[in-house]
Amino acid sequence: AAALPLPPLDKPRERLLCGTDQASIRLTASTPGYQYQWLRDGQPVAGETDRRIRTREPGTYAVRVTGPGGCTVLSDTVGIFAGTAPAVGIDSVPPICRLDAPPVQLVARPPGGEFSGRGVSDEGAFNPQRSGKGRFRITYEIEEDDNAGTCPAEASVWVTVGEPPTITLPDEVTVAEGESVQLMAQVVPASRYAWEPPEGLSDPTALTPVASPAQTTAYRLRATSAEGCFSEDTIRVVVLSARLRVPTAFSPNGDGLNDTWELFGKEAFPDLEVRIFNRWGAEIFRSTGYNRPFDGTYAGQPLPMGAYPYSISLGPGKHTYRGVLTVLR
Repeated sequence: AAALPLPPLDKPRERLLCGTDQASIRLTASTPGYQYQWLRDGQPVAGETDRRIRTREPGTYAVRVTGPGGCTVLSDTVGIFAGTAPAVGIDSVPPICRLDAPPVQLVARPPGGEFSGRGVSDEGAFNPQRSGKGRFRITYEIEEDDNAGTCPAEASVWVTVGEPPTITLPDEVTVAEGESVQLMAQVVPASRYAWEPPEGLSDPTALTPVASPAQTTAYRLRATSAEGCFSEDTIRVVVLSARLRVPTAFSPNGDGLNDTWELFGKEAFPDLEVRIFNRWGAEIFRSTGYNRPFDGTYAGQPLPMGAYPYSISLGPGKHTYRGVLTVLR
């Protein structure tokens, strides 16, 4: 039995088991007529009677070899260990809103790993000038370490690079007390919107809400892009205490009563502009200041009885009244 030759064990392809890894141990040669039985922690492993064993179970392995004469010999042992994956973390990176912004140093743990992904430099920083605009997945990887018994692990984070939206918004608009005005904002590119304060607005999340403040109010618009970049701008809605009263009809029939279309309170709005149209949309009357009221004629001829659309602007950037005036005969 002592003379029974035993080929040496090959080194296993895997000494450290990670996840679904499989270790392989075998004898370097096979002798005809020999029998093999693999042991794990000194106990036979059922069904493992070849010169090779593949396993996912940690333990101390050896093979018992039996020769044709019944003599047996036990091989050296090989340890197969279950590794542990370290807890890997990578800090988030706020949206980068300028392509010329300086590189951002990436931070992760435990130390010793490597960062990868578009825009990552050899120094472990994210450079928006290298990545360009977009959304990028950055990965931090820890390699397997047999000596430490640790398995490979990784963590990732998304980094967005964009530019803040451009907002076009008047500095100020005016509205008569009790009236409303639409806030005509323009934003490029399309964004999410938030107006502050929300009081007096039809929808504080709309791009162009209708404002009906009870008093003069400064509204701030924050527009946020898909990448998380934002811009802000402010518009002041000035509430005028004076109001313009606009009659809905008049009767230019020469009886001396209600022969012209009088706008009551016009003195408070020296820049008001009045426009009147026929049923086809052609302008038949225009006046700035409205010093001479509309008398129901066009080109010196009386207009027929009927409805005539109008618009009355209180001045540049101010409220505009729109409605229909009825001419009676």
